[in-house]
Amino acid sequence: MRRAVQNDGTVLARHCAELMTTASLERVTADIRGWAPYFVGMVLEGTYVAVIAERNGGVVGSAAYVVRPALPRPWSEPGSEGRVVDVFVVPEARGNGVATAMLRELVGWARAAELRRLTLWPAHDARRLYSDAGFVPLDEMALRLDLRP
Repeated sequence: MRRAVQNDGTVLARHCAELMTTASLERVTADIRGWAPYFVGMVLEGTYVAVIAERNGGVVGSAAYVVRPALPRPWSEPGSEGRVVDVFVVPEARGNGVATAMLRELVGWARAAELRRLTLWPAHDARRLYSDAGFVPLDEMALRLDLRP
C-alpha cells in the first residue's frame, strides 16, 4: 500500500471510470484523459487522499476519501471530515483482502489527520466490507442538481 502521488492521476481516473460505467474502457478513454488532471490537482491539494494497492509491480486497486469542511456543532468544533469514494479492485485481485487493506490504510490516515468522521455511500455488495470496518448506517438523502429535468 502506498499513498497516491501526482503520477497516479490516470490510474485514479481509470478506476473511477470503471466504477461508474458499464461501457467498455475504450468508450470512456477520453473521459479518463480529461479526468486525470482533476485527480492530480486534488491529490496535490490534499483534498483527494488516495491509497494505491500494488502487487507484483502492478496496480491492483485504489481507494480514496475527499476532504471537506465540517461545520461546528454543539458537540464539536469546526474541522474536516472525509467522504470515502472510488474504492476499486481489479477483478483478478478481488476476494483477497485488497479492499480491506486499503480501507484500513485510509481510516488510519483519516485518524492521523484528525478528521471528525468518514462517510460513504456503499454499493449493496460492499456493505459487509464497511460494516466489518466499523461503519454504521446513517439516514442520508440527496438531491441531484446536475441532472437536467
